[in-house]
Amino acid sequence: GEDIFAIDTSVIATMYPDLPEGTTAAVYASSGALSDEVAVFKAPDEAGAEAIEEQAEQRMDDREESYSDYMPDEADKLENAVVERSGVYVVVVVCGDSDAAKEQVDALFQ
Repeated sequence: GEDIFAIDTSVIATMYPDLPEGTTAAVYASSGALSDEVAVFKAPDEAGAEAIEEQAEQRMDDREESYSDYMPDEADKLENAVVERSGVYVVVVVCGDSDAAKEQVDALFQ
């Protein structure tokens, strides 16, 4: 697979511009044109986590639209992105095998 890299905090703020105050985030993304991304957020409270979940889903929709014309395979990854929330945590995974990713995320949240 492609290498993914840790994203600097200042860049996370451009990817997810409306994170609630007090959110901690770790985001990893592929370099270049691929859509692969793994993001973990810890919100200050459950309402914050809900807001992050909505923002993440919107980000996936927006990215899917921008990829759909010129990289349909990447758009498919985004369409099947895993966005899961449990308590104050939100996990986002964009990869080629969303079923496996969802199983891993669900196992984490148990």
